[in-house]
Amino acid sequence: MKNKFSANDPASVWSGMKQLTNYRTPTPNPVGNQQLADDLNVFYCRFERPNLTPHTHSDLHFTQTPTPPATPLLPPPATQPALKICEDDVSRVFRKQKTRKASGPDGVSPACLRSCANQLTPIFTQIFNRSLEQCEVPCCFKCSIIIPVPKKPKITGLNDYRPVALTSVVMNSFERLVLAHLKNITGPFLDPLQFAYRANRSEDDAVNI
Repeated sequence: MKNKFSANDPASVWSGMKQLTNYRTPTPNPVGNQQLADDLNVFYCRFERPNLTPHTHSDLHFTQTPTPPATPLLPPPATQPALKICEDDVSRVFRKQKTRKASGPDGVSPACLRSCANQLTPIFTQIFNRSLEQCEVPCCFKCSIIIPVPKKPKITGLNDYRPVALTSVVMNSFERLVLAHLKNITGPFLDPLQFAYRANRSEDDAVNI
């Protein structure tokens, strides 16, 4: 345990503590309530409703002075090298997948990407590069599943459930590859005195921002 603490590996520390204390995670009891699922769906989507406030006559004839375009901070796109993902980078990201994480709505699990990295790397490399060429992300990569996780043992209202979105593991890998390219471009433009976010933020957290 001392070596695990010194290595700053909290996952191994927690695993060792569970072995020492013989801790067993209690099996959750799923609630088969269709009405609860419908209520949560309406509760989570309450901000996506269209604005029902009618437009007034003055709103329809309101004109605003056009704002001049901002001066770009980066050179023109023609001078920027085109982003092209290579198979070695895709294979590296696939092999670093954490097998205990859940899969997204497409059913592709991290364990599958890690175990079949040699077979899947060429296929997904073509898909990623094609997506970059067309500037379009496949619809199957943008879907997510919302899992309501209780915030506390006793549920008293819908707000006691925390919505957790399970996204595509393939899309997360794609985002990490693009993130590495963006860091190389935006690095010189970052203010060293900027402190709103931690500079040593992990790669997973940076992807989720």
